[in-house]
Amino acid sequence: DGKVGISEDDPQAQLHINSGANSAIMFGNTTNGYKIRANVTSSNDYGLLIEDEDGVDLYRATSSTGTTNADTHTFFTGGTERLHIQSTGKVIIGTGNRNQETSTGAVLIDRDITAESDVGDPNNYHLVIRSQTNSNTSKLGIGFVNTTDDTTIGAAILHHRTGGGSVGDLAFYTSPSDGTTTERLRIGATGKVHFGSQASVGANGYILKETSGDYKFNIFASSSTTTNRIITFNSRSNVEAMRITSGGDLHVK
Repeated sequence: DGKVGISEDDPQAQLHINSGANSAIMFGNTTNGYKIRANVTSSNDYGLLIEDEDGVDLYRATSSTGTTNADTHTFFTGGTERLHIQSTGKVIIGTGNRNQETSTGAVLIDRDITAESDVGDPNNYHLVIRSQTNSNTSKLGIGFVNTTDDTTIGAAILHHRTGGGSVGDLAFYTSPSDGTTTERLRIGATGKVHFGSQASVGANGYILKETSGDYKFNIFASSSTTTNRIITFNSRSNVEAMRITSGGDLHVK
């Protein structure tokens, strides 16, 4: 039948190599080369590996009957594990052999880095989302979809770029109805915390804590100079109990 067996009297494929843990194919040479090796014996299965010429692991796949790390995929650089896909589909991104983690969940990023020394350095973060559009109207962020239909966004967190060097605002959105996403809160680049819609000055109110001078805590009911400048305080049953008018009058009911 044309099948070739190496260390195998009854080959089960066109080329069947059965040399135990040394069942391998070598490409290249002993200076620059790669090996595909099945680390298996009659009693153990430690997976199929891609290695360099020195036997340093680059990738390992283990079947569901594996002796260890069953039904997983693992990627290595410099001989150290960097990415691991568990049998449940959970993806673990990390450095080296870490403490045991649960198999539940979807993604775990596990690396000993911290932004405490410099929060402005992207290299200090476990996750950086980047766009290279360089447009001062671009919006970059995370969308949330909690349904089998992924055609609309239910909530979102977006960075609104307003200037070079990634200067911009951080905005939070929710969906009041199917297919509609509305901005609810925005932290401005200058420190203002905006509530409501940015669609008009009348709909936009904000708070601002001054960091110099009198260090005032300012509340603005509206960005408009003519309308919607009233601040009300309501009871638990949503009944108005107190009001500050645009002219500064205080009304208590």
